[in-house]
Amino acid sequence: MISHRQDWTLSIQTFDQRSQTPLLLKMCHVQEKNVGIFWLLTCQALNPILTMFMGFSLSLCLCNMAESFAFAIADRVLGKLGSALIQEVGLAWGVKTELEELNDTLSTIRAVLLDAEEKQATSHQLRDWLGKLKDGFYDAEDIVDEFEYEALRQKVNVSVIPIVGIGGLGKTTLAGLVYNDERVVGQFSTKMWVCVSDEFDIEKLVKKILKEIRKGDESYSDSSMVQLQKIKGLCHDDCLSLFVKCSFRDGEDEYPNLLKIGDQIVEKCAGVPLAVRSLGSLLYSKRDEWDWVSIRDSEIWELEQNEDGIMAALRLSYYDLPYHLKQCFALCSVFAKDFEFSNVELISTWMAEGLIHSSGQNAKMEDIGERYINELLSRSFFQDVEQRIPGVLYTFKMHDLVHDLAMFFAQPECLTLNFHKKDIPKRVQHAAFSDTDESFVKACILRFKCIRRLDLQDSNFEALPNSIGSLKHLRYLNLSGNKRIKKLPNSICKLYHLQFLTLFGCSELEELPRGIWSMISLRTVSITMKQRDLFGKEKGLRSLNSLQHLQIVDCLNLEFLSKGMESLIQLRILVISDCPSLVSLSHNIKFLTALEVLVIDNCQKLESMDGEAEGQEDIQSFGSLQILFFGDLPQLEALPRWLLHGPTSNTLHQLHISNCPSLRALPESGLQKLVYLQKLEIEDCPELIGRCKTETGEDWQKIAHIPKIYLDGEKIASFSVNTLKYQKY
Repeated sequence: MISHRQDWTLSIQTFDQRSQTPLLLKMCHVQEKNVGIFWLLTCQALNPILTMFMGFSLSLCLCNMAESFAFAIADRVLGKLGSALIQEVGLAWGVKTELEELNDTLSTIRAVLLDAEEKQATSHQLRDWLGKLKDGFYDAEDIVDEFEYEALRQKVNVSVIPIVGIGGLGKTTLAGLVYNDERVVGQFSTKMWVCVSDEFDIEKLVKKILKEIRKGDESYSDSSMVQLQKIKGLCHDDCLSLFVKCSFRDGEDEYPNLLKIGDQIVEKCAGVPLAVRSLGSLLYSKRDEWDWVSIRDSEIWELEQNEDGIMAALRLSYYDLPYHLKQCFALCSVFAKDFEFSNVELISTWMAEGLIHSSGQNAKMEDIGERYINELLSRSFFQDVEQRIPGVLYTFKMHDLVHDLAMFFAQPECLTLNFHKKDIPKRVQHAAFSDTDESFVKACILRFKCIRRLDLQDSNFEALPNSIGSLKHLRYLNLSGNKRIKKLPNSICKLYHLQFLTLFGCSELEELPRGIWSMISLRTVSITMKQRDLFGKEKGLRSLNSLQHLQIVDCLNLEFLSKGMESLIQLRILVISDCPSLVSLSHNIKFLTALEVLVIDNCQKLESMDGEAEGQEDIQSFGSLQILFFGDLPQLEALPRWLLHGPTSNTLHQLHISNCPSLRALPESGLQKLVYLQKLEIEDCPELIGRCKTETGEDWQKIAHIPKIYLDGEKIASFSVNTLKYQKY
């Protein structure tokens, strides 16, 4: 039995009689804290008959070895070395070949021993040599027993299954498929997915784990590993198939000359799917043979990947980007590895750096940013895309090697700052820190006068320093996840350049600062707070005429929206979620003429979406609304009046209704007035869904004209569904 972790090493040296070249077998080495006693046993062949076959040196380092049993140990050791259990461990620990060599060596020694035993009676030296060799076999058996013990223990308690291979092979993808497989999910009451970054910080890692799980007693030992799963590259045919899928729109037969060049390009990718996908995406829109030849014959292939860890294929993809996208891509390095960021966050970051410029009076910077993201997506720089609000909000990640590429080309303009790093340049423009206190934030503000993007997510202070108002260049401020912050200083309203402000998850925030109306550049705002009225008695929401996105989430005390909401004349997206005390919407909300997306979700007391006032003026509303989602509204009994009247009937494209059990029927006039409605999705509304069943439902004729219909996820009309989710950003 091993106490804690046993420290043991077995090494065998055999000498070819002619070359005397040693062959060293290292089976395993594990550091043991409390064991410092080692002993070395060296046995050499002394009998001339034995030295005709070989010289032999057996070196053993071992702690707390057991007593030996019998000379027949030689047969037992060989038997154990050949067992399936030992072979499994040898394969897992990467010593399979060495174990086979050891087996061959011991077999040879055993054959010699049969002859040596007969002659030991007449040779004192031979008898002494055999005794020492016998002891060595005893110790070898103990070590083999340790291997067996580890193998058996792992079968009882599997903790870690390592997956190894070069970057880009799909290790994370494979792990993700296993993690989400229903056969795996059913075996575990608790699952956690945590990314360990290049800069290993055990404290941050533990905090990530605690975020994933709040209960249970997870134990882990780094010796609890089963067989190593080494991922090999794709075979050439599979790589070529992937390449063709990424690079050709109309099929390979149409461009046989390009396919031949593509086959040669694939050969250079060495079976790495990431490289194949990147180059295939790069060539997707290129049909000139010269473009393909230039990729195949590029000097970039001759660069040593080991110099900076960036694959040649990724470099080629980067170099092919237009200049403005090179800058935007490099700036993605400000997000941490494996970070799931949204299009809203990324576009706001680009805008903070001034990388997006409107090309015309009617072109919104957010729309230009969307085009940039789509271009980078088409070139496989982003992956794991998850749609949250169809056509509006989605999240994605960067492969870790793609992130390395962005960091490589971002330096020295963009630096990743360590909390404890010294000599940080004063002209830092982007900084991200977590779990910081007020004194640290003060120090940052004092030092980084030119900063444009400050991410203090998951920090731990009650008040933002007054000095925040001195950051005249600040465009992006993330305070989300701070469970202690209670107030924002009025000086924050002096951040006239600020475009992105997120207070999501600031559950103790008592109110928004007076004078928030003066932050005239705000374009994206996310709010969590304790206030009953969204903007209080603020006079001047009319000044926030740049605001595009407003998200109100987890405001537990919120009862009313501000009556000045109609002043937000540029607002395009409004999300109201998890506000259980909200009893009414402002009737003026309907006069948000630029609003394109309205999401109202999990507001338990909300009975009506029409607001307080009634009258003819209410029907002239929402002149641009395209997507409407309302869900988890148990008190909602009817669709809003404005939905079927006025401009909305000519603009609405998608309607999503989820978990509104009191909504039992559609209006008598049906949804025929929504002439541009392309998608209707109804979930968890039992009575309403029953009435909307194909042909037989009482309300079927009211919706039969809609091209794409889903009832509880079941496709009623021909449509590839994208289930609506919203993202708290």
